[in-house]
Amino acid sequence: MRAGLLLVCVATGAALLVPTRARAADQLPAAEDSPRPAPLPSAVDTYERESKSVAGALALSLVLPGAGSVYADHLRGAIITWTLVGAGVGAIAWTSAYPTRHGDISSPNFGVIVCGLALVTAGELFGLVDAYSATTLYNDRLNDRLADRLGISF
Repeated sequence: MRAGLLLVCVATGAALLVPTRARAADQLPAAEDSPRPAPLPSAVDTYERESKSVAGALALSLVLPGAGSVYADHLRGAIITWTLVGAGVGAIAWTSAYPTRHGDISSPNFGVIVCGLALVTAGELFGLVDAYSATTLYNDRLNDRLADRLGISF
């Protein structure tokens, strides 16, 4: 009798390796030329090591808009976030630097300030959504890559 390993998926999504015993009649002869997948523990370890944290991406994006997208390897989303936030800050700064004059009182153009605040808010919200979706997509692609390496299909 040879001892083997059986993969047991737990409800939490974790993988366990449980030793089993196989009967001699159930074992097939190993073919010398057939490729063997990488050992399963290394694939689980690789996923744990290389996966990205969704909470970490969202926290980074809250502190610095676009940073969560960069963390999740989605530079396009970071550039869109930076463009929206930069345009909003630029509109607010321009309005503050060149206020319109109404009689004796100098007052900034509030319509441009509102648009600037809307752009900053849209950029921040887009950055949060992109950080979440890019991190989830990164982890899904990592999972698919590791599953393909092991010859497992979901």
